[in-house]
Amino acid sequence: MRSIVIAAGGTGGHISPGVALAEVLTDLKEKIGYENLYLYSLIRNQNNPDLEQAPCPVLWHNLPPLSSNIFLFPFRYTIQILKTFLLFKKLNVDVVIGMGGYSTVSSILYGILFKKKIYLCEQNTVPGNVSRLFFRFANKAAFSFPPKNSAIPCNYQVLGNPLRKKTLPKMSLKFSEKYDTKKKTQFNVLVMGGSQGARQINNIVIALMGHEEINTQFRFRVLTGSALYEEVSKKTKKMPNLFLIPIT
Repeated sequence: MRSIVIAAGGTGGHISPGVALAEVLTDLKEKIGYENLYLYSLIRNQNNPDLEQAPCPVLWHNLPPLSSNIFLFPFRYTIQILKTFLLFKKLNVDVVIGMGGYSTVSSILYGILFKKKIYLCEQNTVPGNVSRLFFRFANKAAFSFPPKNSAIPCNYQVLGNPLRKKTLPKMSLKFSEKYDTKKKTQFNVLVMGGSQGARQINNIVIALMGHEEINTQFRFRVLTGSALYEEVSKKTKKMPNLFLIPIT
């Protein structure tokens, strides 16, 4: 096995698990026996904090979304796919791992056309359009949660969502420092806001905590997003049943 590419573009919901997977594969390099590992993402994500801290080289592309100019779209799309093919051939890519979203299409098409191994990662119980389209070409798929429809046209496993190494100590700290095992009457709620929509969800939870009954019966753990952690932290200093985790 010469080279592995993890195609992780789009939003943080695809990027962060992709970088987490890259961290694991980096640690297992000798055991797996590959030579090179790359992340493949959209140019617009060059300032993404996870990609800036990636454990392997990040390659960039500019595959246009379906919502782009209808007249130029076919030409731009074809050019970007051809660029991907040429780049992957040059790098001797043997394995393509798609993290979901439209930006992985060119990578998966390379795997299909040149008969390389294809693995798909799906973070949702209802698979996205790209995953549904390419499941039948995949050697295997990994789900973060059990799929709503178990009739997936390829071999798959439910493995959970990959987590960055840097998040594990933070999660352990936040869960242990205020956790009260005597409050068995409370429900524990995990709140996950996407990288582009965390602020609205954070504000909804803060508003809910203003209701005495909810504040008494529920204990919230909120994935605020690293960019919004300080903002939410200031608003929730006097909310003992709300714990913040600065990841998305």
